[in-house]
Amino acid sequence: MEIGCNGGDLLFHISHFSDYVYGIDVNREQVSKVNSKRIQCMSATDLKFGNETFDKVCSFEVIEHIADITKVFQEVHRILKPKGKFIISFPVELIRGQQALFDAITVYKNASYARMLHVQKLTPKKIKTMIKDIPFDVSLSAIHFLPYPTFIMVMEKGSGVGQQANQDPNARMPS
Repeated sequence: MEIGCNGGDLLFHISHFSDYVYGIDVNREQVSKVNSKRIQCMSATDLKFGNETFDKVCSFEVIEHIADITKVFQEVHRILKPKGKFIISFPVELIRGQQALFDAITVYKNASYARMLHVQKLTPKKIKTMIKDIPFDVSLSAIHFLPYPTFIMVMEKGSGVGQQANQDPNARMPS
């Protein structure tokens, strides 16, 4: 399941490997344009899926737009099967909104809108603090530089609260 799937491009590629691929997006207009039963208009803070429904949930460059990220992590944990994985990416930003400047200028003709688009400035350390009471094991925390600096994290639905899995120190971003 993909959170923030927009037009569903990734979903349609993945659907070649599984029949059980779904996406959600809050943009009702975009969802209706796609007109697919696999894509639903829904908020990540109120997922309308049953408990332990998915093996994997992903969200790429979306969570920085959501005010109540902790609720997203709670909902994703609920819908993941045991040992299910949550894969996320979010921009590396020295100043909140810097990676949204282009969109703010292009869409809104105003650079100051960038901080309204990115309501969060996130780091892996901040995410780990947010999920300390949610039983996720962080198995990867890394940075990728192309096409722009992006943090990538993989969390597994675990049994222990706030456990951090052992990681290869060369594969993770310092906290």
